[in-house]
Amino acid sequence: MNTKIAGIVGKVFQFGIGVIGGIMFLMILLNGDESMISSSITLSMWAIYIAAGIAVLFGVYHFVTNLKNNKKSLIGIVSFILIVIVSRVLAKGQDSTAAMLEKADEGQILMTDTGLYMFYILIGLTVLAIVFAEVSRLFK
Repeated sequence: MNTKIAGIVGKVFQFGIGVIGGIMFLMILLNGDESMISSSITLSMWAIYIAAGIAVLFGVYHFVTNLKNNKKSLIGIVSFILIVIVSRVLAKGQDSTAAMLEKADEGQILMTDTGLYMFYILIGLTVLAIVFAEVSRLFK
């Protein structure tokens, strides 16, 4: 798609959302119709979802089209995915007490355990990188 056409479509979309939002604002202001507030919030949320989705799609598109230039980024993404997988395998989530289960279900406890393992692994890798950088500097 031509960038000029994409810009025009984006501006039309922005204008349309602005007009709809303005109409809803005036309806709330003039009529005191509070039922329009939830509609306005829903419209705003959908606009945010659509904008975020388009931003992610354009980012993925540009990442895939310039794959040779993005090798370092791809290595970082794959490394992070591997850390997530290792953390998920290490997470037990079984050692939950009755007090814990009152506030969270088993899945939430498992995800928390996975997050903690990810944190520990990333902190360990950070410390190793710092030590490696300092030690390698001594030998230069």
